[in-house]
Amino acid sequence: MALLDPEPGKLRPRATGGPATDRVPDDRASGTPDTLRNDLVRLLGERKVLHSVSDLVKYASDASPYRFVPMVVVIAENVGDVAAVLRYARDNRREIVFRAAGTSLHAQDGTLYFLYATGTSDLTGVWRLRPGGTPGRIAALPANGLPNGLALDRHTGLLYVADSVLGTVWRVPVAGGTPTRWAAAPELRPAGFLGANGIKVHNGAVWVSNLDKGTVLRVPLTCHGGAGPVETRATALVDVDDFGFTGAGDSLLAAINKDNEVALVRSDGTHSIVLTAADGLENPTSLAVRGGTAYIASGAYFTNSDPNVLAVHVEHGK
Repeated sequence: MALLDPEPGKLRPRATGGPATDRVPDDRASGTPDTLRNDLVRLLGERKVLHSVSDLVKYASDASPYRFVPMVVVIAENVGDVAAVLRYARDNRREIVFRAAGTSLHAQDGTLYFLYATGTSDLTGVWRLRPGGTPGRIAALPANGLPNGLALDRHTGLLYVADSVLGTVWRVPVAGGTPTRWAAAPELRPAGFLGANGIKVHNGAVWVSNLDKGTVLRVPLTCHGGAGPVETRATALVDVDDFGFTGAGDSLLAAINKDNEVALVRSDGTHSIVLTAADGLENPTSLAVRGGTAYIASGAYFTNSDPNVLAVHVEHGK
């Protein structure tokens, strides 16, 4: 298989500078600037606007090493709040970063399922948004975890969630309900930071990456839908994040976050680096393959330079 024609300019914003220092910038040393704080308080109310310097430092990391000190933190509780903030940002030329951890996927009927990890029991879990509807939580997940990866088994109508902190794969029906701890093997656990991360349902198994251990794991689905013994299918991929299969076989592309790389992992477990920072990668975190194209989202969490989406043509059979 060959990777051709990377197009990093397709969806790339303009770079704004070099890496940021790990300190509160001078313009936020006393908290949110008064004008911005007052505007948002008038818009949303005092309770939903966190503006002290301690708030800004607290939300500078979202259960990860990714450091980004915000100007202000807004707790948007409903669609109206989100719309109001987006409108304000547009009218005042402000930038918005959605800091809560989350992953999403679409079902064939257009329904969007997504994860929301706020560290609070009232919001953390699996959420659903139907076309034309409003979002609603369909399953609560532990607030002390970090639901990170989400996959849908379209044949059974079951969602699988990779929890990076608890080292667990949860199973949730698309109709909602109480989650089942589907797998919690040692291979899924973190080794100091984050464990189970990316997740896919493929060829009769649930596949999971482990960021700390640098592995790609295959967990067979038993005839009754349970989890079979964990198989380690690839190693030496430290900081592996999301991944996507290149076709019907077991070869896959894996995003290596901190090293700004994408690896081609073959079905025998060997791998080679096929994309690097020279192709436009900036800490890639999410990867999907659709219709002969791999889409790779880079968050620029460590580089703090150029978040982007890279579109790469995938040729099969080579």
